[in-house]
Amino acid sequence: MRFFLVTLLLSSLLGAETIDTLIERALAKHDSLKVIEQRLNAMDDYLDKSRNFANPELSLGINDIQFDDPLNRSLEPMQTTSLNVKQKFPWFGKRDALTEKTSAQKALLFESLEAAQVDLTKRIRLSVYTIYELHAHLNVLAEYEKLTRQNIELNTAYTSTQGGRHMGIMSAELTLSQIKIRVEKLNAALHGEKARLAYLVQGKIGEVTCDEYPNRPPEKSDIETKLENNRAYHVKRAQTDVALAESRVRERQGNADPYVKFGYYYREAHPDYVSVTVGAALPIYGSEHDDTEAARKEALAAGSAAADFRAQLARTFEQAWAELTRAWHVYRIIHDESLPQIAHMFELSEAKVRSGGELFAYIDLLEQKLKLDEQ
Repeated sequence: MRFFLVTLLLSSLLGAETIDTLIERALAKHDSLKVIEQRLNAMDDYLDKSRNFANPELSLGINDIQFDDPLNRSLEPMQTTSLNVKQKFPWFGKRDALTEKTSAQKALLFESLEAAQVDLTKRIRLSVYTIYELHAHLNVLAEYEKLTRQNIELNTAYTSTQGGRHMGIMSAELTLSQIKIRVEKLNAALHGEKARLAYLVQGKIGEVTCDEYPNRPPEKSDIETKLENNRAYHVKRAQTDVALAESRVRERQGNADPYVKFGYYYREAHPDYVSVTVGAALPIYGSEHDDTEAARKEALAAGSAAADFRAQLARTFEQAWAELTRAWHVYRIIHDESLPQIAHMFELSEAKVRSGGELFAYIDLLEQKLKLDEQ
């Protein structure tokens, strides 16, 4: 472990990156975040569109074409060439409702971006801590591989003079083999975790520094009061707002939009004239009502999903808090009680081991300390 700390110190002096530096780099360039950012930018255009009227309809008509003389447009007064413009007017607050829905969708994208940033930050931190943990495992195993080899040499020397220590040599050799196997597994895991971190930060990574020792957990109440700020929960609430806005849009769609149609009619042998038509669709089949009820139920479902997620968040917090406090207590027991006791036992048994006594007990003690160091 001391060697590992020295390595960390040297790497920091040589310009090793911190976790915060990696996070800043990832938040600035990660493609998954850029996808959401571009969609968020597009919502401004959708907001502009939500205030627009529907496009007017333009039509050209030729009326009363006679089969006997189709090119003659002066046979009777009904023969007209017309130009018509039709415009629909979205009354009853439809544009306001659509703007409200688009704003809710934009807010949802913003919350999704915030949640993605938080999730990316968490994944980077966990990846760095995992790499640090794997390095710590490897350094502990390297230390104990060295000690185990010394044990084998001591057992071999003792056997050559007094004999009867073949079982001790075999036990130490098996321990050494197990250590080598674990080293290979840890190296493979370390390689994979570094590749994962490189993807998360969207670039090459070198040495990364982080705190070696855990801090005491904060007060439970301090964290619990911040659950309302959970970004994933904000996304659920934003989804509810979108569903409510959609229900209001559907409700207003039950009101038919009036339209005005203006036409200019040209006649070759008679005076020209204009016509004005006012009309509206007749929602007599109940389709709009069905859409409104379906949207209202979808909004209720979204609200229930948000409430359920909040309950799950509280339960997950309790489980995570229990795991955190358990890990902290285990750390304190190992760091403050077990390791000092084992170190003292090593000091007491060192003389006997050097003289050839209690070699089996020493190997057993070595294995116990290895497990505690790794924890």
